[in-house]
Amino acid sequence: MVSIDSRLKCDTIVLLRSRLISLSRSLLTYVVTQTQETLMESTKEIMEATETQTQTQESLDSKRKEEDISNAICKERKYHVEKYVCRWAIESAIPFNAFETDSFKTMLEAVKTFESGVEPPK
Repeated sequence: MVSIDSRLKCDTIVLLRSRLISLSRSLLTYVVTQTQETLMESTKEIMEATETQTQTQESLDSKRKEEDISNAICKERKYHVEKYVCRWAIESAIPFNAFETDSFKTMLEAVKTFESGVEPPK
């Protein structure tokens, strides 16, 4: 015959085992959920960082292109100015050593301050 005391112990053990399994499942579910959320947040942060880096690179590329175009325009303008000055010097029989004088350099600095709208002397 099985005593009531041993039967109670058996029921208690079964109940404790059942609760332990339930707690283990709950804990496992919680850990998995937290891990998934952490992975999703990390993935989101990585995607945002990648997007920001891509936008920054595109912005830098755009600025470089603008600078390249601006530099090309400046070189083109400089070429034309030099061509016109040389043509004027040749037509006017100005010796090329005149371009080495300080007064010529001072004149260029003065003209440069006007940007546009400078009229020739009358």
